[in-house]
Amino acid sequence: MKFVNLYMEQGFDVALVSLTPWQLMWPTKGSKLVAVDLLSFLKQNESYQQILLHGFSVGGYMWGEVLDSMQRDREKYNDIANRIVGQVWDSIADINEIPIGMPRAVFPKNKVLQTALQKYMEYHMKTFYKQSTQYYIRSSQLFHTSFLRVPALLFISKTDPVGTVTSNLNLRDNWESLGIKTYVKIFEESPHVAHFYTYPKEYVAELYAFLQKLNLIQNEEKIRARL
Repeated sequence: MKFVNLYMEQGFDVALVSLTPWQLMWPTKGSKLVAVDLLSFLKQNESYQQILLHGFSVGGYMWGEVLDSMQRDREKYNDIANRIVGQVWDSIADINEIPIGMPRAVFPKNKVLQTALQKYMEYHMKTFYKQSTQYYIRSSQLFHTSFLRVPALLFISKTDPVGTVTSNLNLRDNWESLGIKTYVKIFEESPHVAHFYTYPKEYVAELYAFLQKLNLIQNEEKIRARL
């Protein structure tokens, strides 16, 4: 809700999309269906002419599945693509980081269970290529070569082992080569998906500067109060 409030203070309506570990592990019965549900929702709510994405961690994978559905039926979803004006990605995790990131999200305070789940996820991705891993790879490819050429902001940390600086800067380079203007904020030391909690003022300043570039700021007083 702290993130939701940042946007509601600026007059946004917010739709939350979440993914369970099971939905991540079995895409055809999970994440792919969530992607279609999200597109159906956006299709039915055409009054929203400006859409901003703000995703976290494996949300990048989830959005790759949405891009896959959109690409398969461009005519049907072209209006949605045209309404997206910007994208913010916080601690984005690529395919290689899924076995590391998912256990930390499910068991944030239990190292033993993190290790056990990480070993299972490594096994899962090797064993269930047709059922799971091929979709992770395609999603990553679509995410890195996105046909949505709208400005992006990446939040990363030097100490985040999941959304690593290296993979995020590679993403930045890919997008810049496609003409996607990409801004990057690198924090010195904050945990995965915890940059806002660790550096609240810096995070807000960077986010609102980005929204200002997109002409999406409606309440400057709320911004000043947070800074």
